Amino acid sequence: MRTCSCRIVKRLAMAGLVSMCVLLQGAPVQAQRRKTEADSIRALLAQVKGEKRVDVFSDLCWHFRRQKPDEARRYGKSALDLARGLKYEAGEAEALRRLAVVDYIQGRYGEALEYCQQSLKLFEKLNDKNGIASVYNNIGVVHRYEENFPTAIEYYKKSLAIREQTGDYKGISAVYNNLGGVYDLMGDFETAISYHEKSLELDRKAGIASGTAASLNNLGLANYRKGNFDKAMTFFAEYLRVEKALNDPLGRAEVYSNMALLFLRKKQYNEAISYALQSMKLARQLDIKALVEENARTLSLCHAARNEYVKAYEFSAIHAAFKDSIHKHEVLKRMQSYEMQKRQAQIEKLEIQQKQAGIFYWSVGVAGVLILALLGMLIYAFQQKKRANEQLKQQNEAIIHQQHLLEGQNLKLNEAFHEIEFQNFRLEENLKYASRMQEAMLPSADKLSKYLKDHAELHRPRAIISGDFYWLYERKGELILSVVDCSGQGLSGAFMSMISYSLLTQLVADRGVTQADWILNLMHKGISKMLADVSPEGSNPFEQRVEMGVCVLNAARTSLDYAGALLPLYIAKPGEELQEIAPDRFAIAVEGGNEQSYFKRNTLAIAPGTWFYLCTDGFQNQLGGEKKHKFTASTLQRLLHAQATKPGEVQQQVWARTFDDWRMDIRQLDDVLILGFRPS
Repeated sequence: MRTCSCRIVKRLAMAGLVSMCVLLQGAPVQAQRRKTEADSIRALLAQVKGEKRVDVFSDLCWHFRRQKPDEARRYGKSALDLARGLKYEAGEAEALRRLAVVDYIQGRYGEALEYCQQSLKLFEKLNDKNGIASVYNNIGVVHRYEENFPTAIEYYKKSLAIREQTGDYKGISAVYNNLGGVYDLMGDFETAISYHEKSLELDRKAGIASGTAASLNNLGLANYRKGNFDKAMTFFAEYLRVEKALNDPLGRAEVYSNMALLFLRKKQYNEAISYALQSMKLARQLDIKALVEENARTLSLCHAARNEYVKAYEFSAIHAAFKDSIHKHEVLKRMQSYEMQKRQAQIEKLEIQQKQAGIFYWSVGVAGVLILALLGMLIYAFQQKKRANEQLKQQNEAIIHQQHLLEGQNLKLNEAFHEIEFQNFRLEENLKYASRMQEAMLPSADKLSKYLKDHAELHRPRAIISGDFYWLYERKGELILSVVDCSGQGLSGAFMSMISYSLLTQLVADRGVTQADWILNLMHKGISKMLADVSPEGSNPFEQRVEMGVCVLNAARTSLDYAGALLPLYIAKPGEELQEIAPDRFAIAVEGGNEQSYFKRNTLAIAPGTWFYLCTDGFQNQLGGEKKHKFTASTLQRLLHAQATKPGEVQQQVWARTFDDWRMDIRQLDDVLILGFRPS
């Protein structure tokens, strides 16, 4: 199975292209031919029995996999059930392989991988090399769509080795095409283009139209991402000419989507809207949710650029709905955004009330000055001229009137003070509630004790809520621990910590990523995209960053993999000096991190009694002592090493007491977090 890269071109920085308008029309002759072929295959069902009937059902599944995937799935399940009833293992293996393809076309990657694994066992039992090679390729495709690129490349190369042994040039071309797609996603465009060109050459020699089309589309995308826009347009145009003979609605939908993105960059909004609508129509018919989501986003941007905000909002809502069905963790992100907006509105309201209170103070002062001036004038007049009683009476009444006004103003001022006090109370309660939510996110002491021999932790937020947190997850015996330091304190740091916590949980718990370096790579990619979304220039407008350390302990607790983004790992072995494993010198989302930046992984053996420490920089940067200077990293290392032979509970008590004694009456400057653990 070949793959096209169009669905992953979301959010690319679009560069200028030469304008080209291509009218994509249906191919009625080819459509009639395909319908005739389908009818011919269906007619065989009434004529065959036993194993041949299994093969016919399987052929129908394959025939409809791209035009009508739901119908294809029904035929595939019929083939599978009948093959199992007949104990026809070759037919069962092929039905499983084809069902896997149908599922990953529709984005059901978990089901697709399960079918692949079942199919692989049967092909290995039958010693069917072509079947094994095909399943290896399909497993690579599933991992590619889940962005697990190293595993995808591993399976693609397994498939390529078998196909080269058997001389299967069509299969070799398909694997070249898929390898090019992975290197394209990894940003290695030269390697990607090289593989796609090899695939195109083989397809043209063999006269494989579908393979030629896929290679042309992927060459267009790779050249586009590299910045070769004229070449990209040439390949897309050639693809469209080849596709007319195929009547491939999924491929057509993907190309329409690509053309919509290109015209959007060109600011030719009418053409962009036309292609996006055609692509969305086909995607809905084929139930390709990811493609519907992408086209809805393109349409929303086009209408917004034309100041058609009602339509822009409608398509934005469609984009959000489909994105929610694919990525449920986005719900949490939107809830966090809403809560932050709500709290910001409360703060702004409080600031307005404080300004109003300032006006009341000013009014009282002015009134007091006026009253004093009036009293002075009355005393002066009384001493100099002894004005008439009537005049004195009128002046006294004026004074009484001013006193009433002053009392009214004092009453309003007291009401304003009470309102401010109430708003302060509500804000503090909200922050305390957010703090309790953050504390609930952290692994409990019981959970740490369940997976570790001993542990110690010191967590001191600077404000009520914190930008630092630690995280733990167990998957198939492996234990993943992480300490995360999000830039900023208070609301900004807490907001980034919620985003980081959500993305980290999704990567490990939902997608099964357990390699320490790839956790950081995908965290970097995800947070960078999220921050770029709020800036038209695609930059990081708030200069947010995340420092992070990840440790992955194997099931036997004999080795540990570590990767770090500006957050080192300290190791204290019994009877040895403290060892520091240096992190990569750039943070997640900034400081040299880009799509081509990859974090390195360190693999370490675990000796009995060894303590490991992950620390944010809050402790070492705290001012204190007699000279009011920083605690420093070297002093912190000595503290960790001196306590490493003691139980975890004692260590964290010493850390807390040392921090308080050092800080004295100086305010805490940053969030503080130390996590220590002894695996064995």
